[in-house]
Amino acid sequence: MELKGEELRKWVDKRVAEMREKEKEEREAQKDKEREERTAQRGLKKLEKELEKLRVTSQQLPAQKIQNAHSAVHKIKLPPFGDRVDEIDAYIFRFEVHALKYWPDDEWANYFISLLRGRALTYFGELSSEETLNYETLKSYY
Repeated sequence: MELKGEELRKWVDKRVAEMREKEKEEREAQKDKEREERTAQRGLKKLEKELEKLRVTSQQLPAQKIQNAHSAVHKIKLPPFGDRVDEIDAYIFRFEVHALKYWPDDEWANYFISLLRGRALTYFGELSSEETLNYETLKSYY
């Protein structure tokens, strides 16, 4: 294929235009890629910030839970159980009414034992640690 004169110039112009178009497409593709990378980096930074917030929050939760539990103990005006004065069934009913309002189920046993005095406390002191962790188990002994 031998081109001369005007045909050669048109052919060269066409090839130059094709190369320029290809380079333009490559630049656009590179810009798109860079834009996507920046977007991904921003997203990653945002996720890292959220993760850090969650870490800080999760570290604060145990302290807040203890503080909330401590304040819940002080909110309730439930007197300690006295075996000479109180009837156990009535006391358990009263305790459960308060416990439903203020404490998660898994903490009832601790609060219940903390309100016992006298022989009742001595009796529960003889139980195994597994038995004292479950409120329903403690309640079943009465």
